[in-house]
Amino acid sequence: MATPLTKRRKRDQSLYTRPAEIEASIDRLLATPRAEILERLLVRSRTDPDHIPSEAIIHLIRATRSDNDHAYFDALYAELLRRIARVLPRAEERTSDGRDGKNVSREQVRDDVADKFTEALAEDLNHQGDALDIFECRFDYAIDKLRSSAWRRLGTERDRRDIKTVEELSLAVENGDKEFLALRDKLFSDPTSRIRLHAMIDSLQDKDRRIMQMLIADFTIHSTKPDEVTISGVLGCDESTVRNRRDAFIKAMRAVGSAEDKS
Repeated sequence: MATPLTKRRKRDQSLYTRPAEIEASIDRLLATPRAEILERLLVRSRTDPDHIPSEAIIHLIRATRSDNDHAYFDALYAELLRRIARVLPRAEERTSDGRDGKNVSREQVRDDVADKFTEALAEDLNHQGDALDIFECRFDYAIDKLRSSAWRRLGTERDRRDIKTVEELSLAVENGDKEFLALRDKLFSDPTSRIRLHAMIDSLQDKDRRIMQMLIADFTIHSTKPDEVTISGVLGCDESTVRNRRDAFIKAMRAVGSAEDKS
């Protein structure tokens, strides 16, 4: 049986309830071997009877707090990130002169949504709560709410960035560099967490994966020296994009570290 939801609606304090078909799907999946579930994650068509609803995957990944099956968790997590990316507007676009380009604002919103979801998941796995209950009821709706909030934060963050001093910005960059290296060293010191970290990197899109690989290998993000090999130079992206990707991955690395500390 699926674990009951505990979140209550503000308007009448009634409990959130899953749609009947989601409830039935979860009950069937809880009796299904994990190997079969992993195979069915590859079914992309929603009309295919073997397709697993996103709401059910949320329930399954929340249930992993009671075991240490890291490969199973990683597969569920990677599929959820893929589905989140699928329902968000693409950052890639065609410029007016016919070249491939990228909408920076959309890219930031996509990163923000993935970050907020990862934070909520990590918190839920460490301290079971009700923040993810809505995702078990209406996954696409919950992601759309995160997207709306991300657009609002983007405007606020731009306003805040405009009044930051050079010293504040430099300190934020330095702290991000230090935290990434500290988490990297901590996770790479343990074989299990190292495997999980590599699995997370492998699940990223090509450019993001190369960014993480170069960061882990201690490549410089950006340099004023014309002959120095840098991540932004090799991959053709600006410094802020690399740092945004790094900061998003730091949050995912924290979730891995928390899971390892518990096990």
